Amino acid sequence: MPDFQILTLSYTPNHIIVAFPSTQTIASPIEKIAVDSDLMRGSVVFVPKTSLEIDRTSFELSNLSVSSSLGWATRVESGQFATRRSADRPLAHDVYFRASRVAPSRQLLGLLDPRSVLPETFEGVTLDATVTFNAPWDRFALERGRPDPAEIEIRTFDAGWGEITLQAAGMLTVDTLGRPEGRLDVRARNWRDMLRVARESGLVPAKVAPTVENALELLAGMSGNPETIDAPLTFRRGTMFFGGLPIGAAPVLTIR
Repeated sequence: MPDFQILTLSYTPNHIIVAFPSTQTIASPIEKIAVDSDLMRGSVVFVPKTSLEIDRTSFELSNLSVSSSLGWATRVESGQFATRRSADRPLAHDVYFRASRVAPSRQLLGLLDPRSVLPETFEGVTLDATVTFNAPWDRFALERGRPDPAEIEIRTFDAGWGEITLQAAGMLTVDTLGRPEGRLDVRARNWRDMLRVARESGLVPAKVAPTVENALELLAGMSGNPETIDAPLTFRRGTMFFGGLPIGAAPVLTIR
């Protein structure tokens, strides 16, 4: 980086602002990545005590472009990420994330959409949630071990790519092994295109794709619109169920 700023005011030493330069380079033995942006900055406010517990954070960027010496490139028009510690539940943090007008690399597009049916840029992703952890996010999180999520409340998850939209909301609890339990109510519009992308990218093996499609058609018929699925995504005893149908192992939600 040609420069990197860490700023604070003398009368608010617990409020730190960081500002990145418009041009950066990330180098590894494998590749060099050029990062350009009109704006990339963030701030962190700590609880004013020696443990330095995080009270709230805010990060934003605009017109981000990333290009690699290996030939791939991607762009994001704007992005925001913010957290705020709950006043009545100190271990809970409200989380907001949004990325708008994201253009994946052509290599990734070729993998996900080899027939070029979908737009080159997807509209964006929005997440509004509250995550309760099993320990505070403070300096001891670095010195002793990361806090893990104990409860996740998703108020809004909304993603759109062309005619495809995916929405979800619900509540999950997480056990000591990182296994989620609970339910998310999911709405998928134009699910056939989603399945096609998943099949062509290898996420759904070709040999099971017809079975998956038949099951999704059944769920869509129950919702009353053949192109939209309204069904619960349930997590139970380490397994995920979509509309009552087992679809695989649940992810383990731990922070290394």
